[in-house]
Amino acid sequence: MVGPAKALTDPRFSRVFVCMFSQGGKSRLFFNGMGRRLDDDPAPVLYIGPTRNNVLNVIEPKIDDMLRTCPSLWSKTVHGQKYTKTKKIIAGVSLRFAWAGSPTELAADSACDVYVDEIDRMARDVKGEGNVIELADARHNTYPDGKTIGASTPTQGNVDTYTHDKTGIEHWKRCDPEQLLSAIWSLWQDGTAHEWAWPCPDCHEYFVPRFKNIVYPNDADPGTVNREARLACPHCGSAIESKQKQWMYERGVYVMPGQRPLTHADTDETAHLQDFNDYDAPSLKRKGKGVVEVEFGSYHVSESITTEDLTFWTSGLANWASKKTFGEIAMRFVRAVRTGETEKVQGVLNTQLGECFKFGGDAPKSEEVHARKGPYKAGDMPNGVNVLVCGVDVQKDRLIYSVRGFGKNFSSWGIEYGDLWGDTTKTEVWDQLATIYDREWNGFMITRMGIDSGFRANEVYSFCETHPRALPTKGHDMLSKPFYAARLDVDSEGKALKQSLQLWHFDSDFAKSWVHGRIYAGDEEQTVWMVPGDVSDDYCNQLVAEERMVKPSGSVKWLVKNRNNHFLDCEAINYILARIVRDVHRKISGTRASKPQNTRRGVRSKGLRG
Repeated sequence: MVGPAKALTDPRFSRVFVCMFSQGGKSRLFFNGMGRRLDDDPAPVLYIGPTRNNVLNVIEPKIDDMLRTCPSLWSKTVHGQKYTKTKKIIAGVSLRFAWAGSPTELAADSACDVYVDEIDRMARDVKGEGNVIELADARHNTYPDGKTIGASTPTQGNVDTYTHDKTGIEHWKRCDPEQLLSAIWSLWQDGTAHEWAWPCPDCHEYFVPRFKNIVYPNDADPGTVNREARLACPHCGSAIESKQKQWMYERGVYVMPGQRPLTHADTDETAHLQDFNDYDAPSLKRKGKGVVEVEFGSYHVSESITTEDLTFWTSGLANWASKKTFGEIAMRFVRAVRTGETEKVQGVLNTQLGECFKFGGDAPKSEEVHARKGPYKAGDMPNGVNVLVCGVDVQKDRLIYSVRGFGKNFSSWGIEYGDLWGDTTKTEVWDQLATIYDREWNGFMITRMGIDSGFRANEVYSFCETHPRALPTKGHDMLSKPFYAARLDVDSEGKALKQSLQLWHFDSDFAKSWVHGRIYAGDEEQTVWMVPGDVSDDYCNQLVAEERMVKPSGSVKWLVKNRNNHFLDCEAINYILARIVRDVHRKISGTRASKPQNTRRGVRSKGLRG
């Protein structure tokens, strides 16, 4: 905790975040930081915990004990009625306690230092008033040396690693925000991203320890794992025992990507840090070009860094507690895995190791889409089709469309798909879409065309006004019903439309899950879902570009694996259109060759059954 403790007084940074395992010293870091501020340089302090119960029954008693046992602080403390559970006056300034569920407490008054504890246990939005970190930042705006100090054990994120090409040290790779649920990890990776590194006792090369470096016998019982687990050096492969941890720990240092501690591990006073980043730090003593001295446990920041966030991550393998051996941590992991309960596995990775738990999203593979190829080509009309629909996704430079035929029991066949290139604020690209709208496929015309209005809404509304079988649609992360229509009389700028439209809102999770479910399903008649035999790889890849993940809260998030996911959006709209045709337009009837009537009251075609 030496580096984070010194960071609390570093004037270059207004925010300090610590991401690490449980019971590693985060609370003591907070208490010491508060005590130093109140004793040596008095200014208001605010502590924010995750819940009221945690703050008043766990944290406040520890702060009370600190004040009482530190004579210099206790002599400056106002006693009596002003000494309450939520507020204390020390050296003429306040120490207040608040919790994340109370916007009123968070916004009560200003503070120079704001401590936010267990960030990942807090809601991202505090009752509609914003992120707790943003609220904390606003409290110290009037203090030039004000700071937000945050700490937490991480939770979930699909985090990976990479090896720096100049230093040879393996670091955590910056995670795509779409693949990250942990708030503290997000804050950490957006800052200086310091990681705790220590040297191998054999080769003296530094590395960042993480659970992937632990080795133990395969299929061994937990007791054997506890006895025989070792930490493997990623440089020389040496099997490091827990009894060597103290020697390594005393020589540990925080490094940023681009920094490499030199192999002078025989000294007990200084660490030589080679920095491959561009910087000019005259206050740091140089040992040569690009080499500075830092104390063990401390850190060095390249002056080229422009972030205001000084951030630290430490592995639970470096836990100072004597019973937290490599074997004991590995044993806990093995036991959790054997239960088959992902919550227990996540608990070990989060609390024991300070690492994110990789959640497994659910999505088919592109090969499974290819396996749905039918004995026909794009543009053909397979037997069984009763209704044609067309889903359209709107982008800045093109329209993406997919025409799909539906039949009995929502069996369906992909008919045609493609991109209509052009500036979607111009009429030319919409004229191209009109040709798809008016086109016939073996006597069939499109019964309903659904156009996503989340982007270029006014252009979408204008097209739908002049093309009665086209419907504006809007997907939502979660709705109380699969879909519904709402009357639309004005455009996105509040101007009256020439004629009213129906905007169809739908549950994106419901629609996308149906598409992926059909790709997964067998080939029985009631689950027919086909694509043309000459389908492209791009189409198949786009249909599986997102995966469904259920959060621990039970809510659903669709994770974007590939930004080219437009055909999945089109096919989701197609299913909703098919449901609209069946559930809403119940008077639809006709023959295979009949053409739809271009009226706003209805469209003639065969209906859907099932």
